[in-house]
Amino acid sequence: MGRDAAKIPNTEKNIKFVYELAAHGATNKKIAELFGIGLTTLNKWLRGESKFANALREGRNVSCLR
Repeated sequence: MGRDAAKIPNTEKNIKFVYELAAHGATNKKIAELFGIGLTTLNKWLRGESKFANALREGRNVSCLR
């Protein structure tokens, strides 16, 4: 792993960013691209419970309501 792929970016800025992306319908591929990571790394970040993963799920729920 070249970068620290296991480290989930649980900063308030990143949590808000991923929420907004998901709420506007961004795909996981696009989100990974915008974070400068691969899709596999994003999927690792989304496993389990983290603020980052929860923000993405909540954003997707908002997206479904639109």
